[in-house]
Amino acid sequence: MQPKRTKTAIMQPYLFPYLGYFQLICAVDKFVLFDDVQWIRGWINRHNILCHDKEKLVTLAVENHSGRCSINEVTIDSSAKENYLTLIESAYKKAPFFSDIFAIVKNILGYEENNLSKFILNSLQTLSDTLEIDTEFLQSSKIEYNRGAIASDKLIEITKSLGAKTYVNTIRGEKLYNKEDFLTSNLELKFLGRKIKPYKQFKADFVPYLSIIDVLMFNGIEETKQLVKEFDLK
Repeated sequence: MQPKRTKTAIMQPYLFPYLGYFQLICAVDKFVLFDDVQWIRGWINRHNILCHDKEKLVTLAVENHSGRCSINEVTIDSSAKENYLTLIESAYKKAPFFSDIFAIVKNILGYEENNLSKFILNSLQTLSDTLEIDTEFLQSSKIEYNRGAIASDKLIEITKSLGAKTYVNTIRGEKLYNKEDFLTSNLELKFLGRKIKPYKQFKADFVPYLSIIDVLMFNGIEETKQLVKEFDLK
């Protein structure tokens, strides 16, 4: 029997990301939250939900911080949690699986940790446990590697430090990373071909790429367990 080729993915920590993020988690053995890179305003603490049949951007506010700080140095504004929950409740209270899923979201928001990276780590772990994904989570800030290296070399160093043989990136990485560069370090580079098929929301046309909250609210836990497994590695 051939030894298992451990797979690793490295992504910035996102709060309640879309289904493809969880497909990437499901595709690997070790998932590293890239949290010691500079904070940039984006999707880390924001995601889209369905509100009145349209896409709505929601944000879990963070405390004021230096523009040069790393993601793992940012803290959540704990006073914003209640308003966030109110938005989710208002948007999905008529969804078929609202009761069970809102309880999970509320439990995640109740986690008594305001460091953003640790808070998101707990949220991803909780959701992965719910979906029976047994991937191990790590934080890049707790891994020894050359932080002054260029982007692709950082990924290679982290992957090798974890004893993995394969690095998996999203399909968008095809424009950024070369398989030959990884092969010179005895690593295999794979790209995730995500599959996001439409599902019934309320009454309007399907709105894709919304938060995992939306997927769970309309599909429930059991169906979502199957959806996270629907991907290809190229």
